[in-house]
Amino acid sequence: MGLGARALGKAAQSVRRLGARALEGDLAGLEMGSGPLEILKLPQGETEMKKLYVALVLLVAMLVAAPVIASAQPMGINARIVEQQKRIRQGITSGELTRREAGMLRFNLRKVKLAESDMRARTGGYLTDRQRIRLNHMLDVNSNMIYRKKHNGIRRF
Repeated sequence: MGLGARALGKAAQSVRRLGARALEGDLAGLEMGSGPLEILKLPQGETEMKKLYVALVLLVAMLVAAPVIASAQPMGINARIVEQQKRIRQGITSGELTRREAGMLRFNLRKVKLAESDMRARTGGYLTDRQRIRLNHMLDVNSNMIYRKKHNGIRRF
């Protein structure tokens, strides 16, 4: 049995002991604010096990938090442009958009791209918050236009 398996086994025993004491109402031996190592009462002097336990707890916390953090980030300007291009392409293939409507929507996307490159040229390759808000507004308007054009009842045959 390796060091990791032994540490996990002892930690599980400590948790079971703690749970049994909690059911009996005997938590007098535990102090409020004591850390996780004190609660589990890992053996003194076995620092490798303590380090392994702390590393395991941190790893689990990071694995739980990673998807939440990743999903909280908004799409960038270029990702939104690509997404709208996909929507336009899908609208053409399904017949929801005419070629003329698609041309107008693509023209709007070209204007957004030109505005972005112009803004970046003025500020040394970066976008200020105000510029980013303006570009996102332009993309919001185009996104709403894509929806309206796809659902306006005019079909391509």
